[in-house]
Amino acid sequence: MTGSIGLLAATAAVLCVAIGALAASEWLHLPEVVMCLLGGVLIGPRMLGFVNPAAHLPWVRDFFILGVCLVLYEGGRTLRVPVLKRVGVSVAMLATVGVVVTSVLIAAWSQAWWHIGWPLSLILGGALASTDPAVLIPLADRLRLPDLLRETLVAEAALNDVFSALLVFEGMHLLASSSPSWGGGLDFLAIQFGVGLGAGVAAGLLFRFFVIHERFGFLSRYAVLLGFVVALAAFESAHEFSGSGFLAVFVAGLISGGSGNARTGLRQQEMEHFGATTLTVVRLALFILLGALASTLLPELWAHAGSLLLLGFLLMFLIRPMVVWLTAAWDPRARWRARELWFLSWVRETGVVPASLAGLWLASGLPHAPRMAATVFAVIILTIVVQVPTSALWARSLGLSSLHPQSPNPAPCPENHL
Repeated sequence: MTGSIGLLAATAAVLCVAIGALAASEWLHLPEVVMCLLGGVLIGPRMLGFVNPAAHLPWVRDFFILGVCLVLYEGGRTLRVPVLKRVGVSVAMLATVGVVVTSVLIAAWSQAWWHIGWPLSLILGGALASTDPAVLIPLADRLRLPDLLRETLVAEAALNDVFSALLVFEGMHLLASSSPSWGGGLDFLAIQFGVGLGAGVAAGLLFRFFVIHERFGFLSRYAVLLGFVVALAAFESAHEFSGSGFLAVFVAGLISGGSGNARTGLRQQEMEHFGATTLTVVRLALFILLGALASTLLPELWAHAGSLLLLGFLLMFLIRPMVVWLTAAWDPRARWRARELWFLSWVRETGVVPASLAGLWLASGLPHAPRMAATVFAVIILTIVVQVPTSALWARSLGLSSLHPQSPNPAPCPENHL
């Protein structure tokens, strides 16, 4: 991860920044992901030079993928299906139609502003259309939102990451094809979805067979570790057969998280604690590396600062509210109130999946990759810095959060650190 110090020293630097970010976030009453981004810039190649992710983009990309897999698996595993059924239409519309509409609007803006060509504009729009489960899952838990809102945020963040990645890979497939066609592109998309869904179902059923089954669940003692193995196996098996690994991981988590028997119930607290602790470490490391990687793109960020700020504010204040009201307001089963829709309109932080895609662009030498990656990191930083600190205030002002106003930072525990 670094070109100036060894791997172990770089890892130690990342962990030290993570500890400092936790302490600073409690002291300053700021979200820890903001402090992690700042810490990553500090130890990045433009300042102290302890960590240089750009020197080892394939490793960093793989770590991003690992982190996203763990986050998506835990997100799927903790979803409550009875509640999810009520908001299923809203989630499906947000994660499909919402992603497409957001992608097209961002693509139209980038093509009109930068003239980089429609294929690259659509690839950029697809990457920026997703929200971040690494931020939204702990945020929803910390704010103690109503069940319908929490499940919608978590499920949307997991599923729109999947469809966002599908759109990006579809665009890159068309761009690399010598004779691109929409028919071939749709075939590619169908294979990605079908194989990913099948791999996720198979991995989830294997987990239930060896952990939850009354007769054959002899691995219930190792349910936590087996869950992580299942997540990685789902991703790799789907990827091996040209499917969506992210979809496979989420589906595997959704199936694995179903009700179990008495043996798994006794270990539920252990599973929750271990999973939350692991995800906290992974999440902090991800955002520190994001900050370090963003620091390598400072010239691009500075050169296009005005247009990047404009795009970020258009996404937060215009595109996201329009998408939410277009896709979710009419859902007859969810029966959303206006204040719930306004909260959904504000919470759309961008995060690790677009960052991993940007790393892929840089590693593969995609045309205009530095400018596109700088756009991704600018939107990530802007949405996290602006929206995360204000989400609690917005939720309380709308009467949607049970978090006490005098307790902006609850008692420290792994799942509440944000």
